Amino acid sequence: LLPWRPRPEPDELLSSWLARVARGNSGKLHTFCHAVWPGLQIWNRDIDAVAPALLLAELGRRTGVDASRIDQTTLRSLEGVLFEDLQVVGPTQWVRPLGVFHRTRRRGGQQWCPLCLAADQEPYYRRRWRLAIASTCPCHGLVLADTCHDCGAPAVPHRGEDPMCHLCKADRRDHPCLSADSQALQLEWRMAKMLEA
Repeated sequence: LLPWRPRPEPDELLSSWLARVARGNSGKLHTFCHAVWPGLQIWNRDIDAVAPALLLAELGRRTGVDASRIDQTTLRSLEGVLFEDLQVVGPTQWVRPLGVFHRTRRRGGQQWCPLCLAADQEPYYRRRWRLAIASTCPCHGLVLADTCHDCGAPAVPHRGEDPMCHLCKADRRDHPCLSADSQALQLEWRMAKMLEA
């Protein structure tokens, strides 16, 4: 078992949880991943959607987290609920694309709520924030952000010192807050409840 093995937070994405585990054990995300999974390319793909089975199994073994709980951190757990099949190549309906190119991201597929990140004891990214049916934060009534407020870059949490922008170092928690439309909040709340059922 790893010395630092935090449990996934409620609705936390696999990429977010893996980054927290790695940073807590070595401070350097890519160094940790290379040591645990030598030769496995992890960050050049959308691991929330297409995580290799080897990665999931080893992460479970080294953290003591049950495989079913780890599965809930992935977008694959929504197969048959929100979409029929998760596409390995190309976009999946209802999942915001990241535009993965090597280890970088070209699109704002990773959304966030600045106030949620600020309120977290350790900032983490929610699975809900990757879905196309989510554009608001039900906790704070805000429109979710998807690009840096200073430089316009999409969020790439596995690069740099998250929650800082990997390009300009702006803090994502300081993103200007925009109040969401009440009807959009109600609609998204209903859709979220249907996903939980």
